[in-house]
Amino acid sequence: MTKEILKYIRTHEYIYNFLRDDSSHYIYLYKDNNYIKVIKRLAKEKYKLRYIDKLQSIENKINQINTIIEVFK
Repeated sequence: MTKEILKYIRTHEYIYNFLRDDSSHYIYLYKDNNYIKVIKRLAKEKYKLRYIDKLQSIENKINQINTIIEVFK
């Protein structure tokens, strides 16, 4: 693992927290620096930071608002 990878992990808090929760990924990261892409994808899935997750969150909020409006009619 290079110093650039370590700096990248420290500057991206969600990756840092993901690796603190599941440190088994360090083994693969030491073998292959490109594994950081996999870690980034897994961390975004876990913490729901993908665009799909954000859109689903917005959709859920809109549905809640619609439900509240229907209740007050």
